[in-house]
Amino acid sequence: MAIAVLRAYDWLYAKLAGDATLAALVGGRIYNHTTPQGSTVTYPFLVFAYLGGADVNGVGAIRIEEQGVYMVKAVTKATAFTPLRAIVDRVDTLLQGKLGPAGVDGNVWGCTREAVDPMPPEIDNGVEYRSIVLRFRIWVAV
Repeated sequence: MAIAVLRAYDWLYAKLAGDATLAALVGGRIYNHTTPQGSTVTYPFLVFAYLGGADVNGVGAIRIEEQGVYMVKAVTKATAFTPLRAIVDRVDTLLQGKLGPAGVDGNVWGCTREAVDPMPPEIDNGVEYRSIVLRFRIWVAV
């Protein structure tokens, strides 16, 4: 995993966890890749992860930036998507068109939403779960 990906993770977490409006919707339940193991998960929550990308090179082997696609997935126990609307709207507001510092030594040059994917419901022991995945392209200086 390239260092640019780690910078993007820092930026995503800072943008999401640092917002009071989003905190009112999901609390501190914002996770990188997966929810904590061995604990009872409280809903709703967000999970973000790197889906793939590519380096952008200048002349020769001079790497300029990493362009990656990241998902932010909102998950809740529900029989409809309605409880997730305010959450995904806020995530979109926080990330779409934004840029700024990423960790102690990086910079996000831009972030654009590429898609919103309402996922099919999942049912486990008669309990229904809903999730919506937002996919963002993030350009990170290297």
